[in-house]
Amino acid sequence: MSLRLEKASESLNAKGLTPFWLTAAVWASLGVALNWGAGVSGWGWFLAVWGACLVDFWVTAELLRRMLLGKVDEGTETAPIAATVVLGIAKVACLGLVGVVLWAGRNSPLRAILMGLSTLVVVPLLGGLWWYQKEKFNGDSRP
Repeated sequence: MSLRLEKASESLNAKGLTPFWLTAAVWASLGVALNWGAGVSGWGWFLAVWGACLVDFWVTAELLRRMLLGKVDEGTETAPIAATVVLGIAKVACLGLVGVVLWAGRNSPLRAILMGLSTLVVVPLLGGLWWYQKEKFNGDSRP
């Protein structure tokens, strides 16, 4: 595979995901602060939806990392394939978890639910911008 794909798969390790986790922590702090006035019902449901979305995000990141590493290695072993299938099933389970949390919290404050769901957009978007800038200024010549 290409050198760019290999570098991308290497930077998706646990250390490379730091901008995403820090973005998620800042978003959680902001969400709890904005939903504090609604009481435990507000920030509690925000954290429940935020957590379910964050687990979904992590499974997606791990699935993509494994798929990239599988293409880089081009091995014929079944272990990487089995791990990818398990993570694919976990991704579907995570989406089900988000659905269950939303169904259970249908009478909770709408702002808490919407802010929790926006974790699926805010964390990858802002964390990705941060990650890209970090990779760009680490001496990488990618555009």
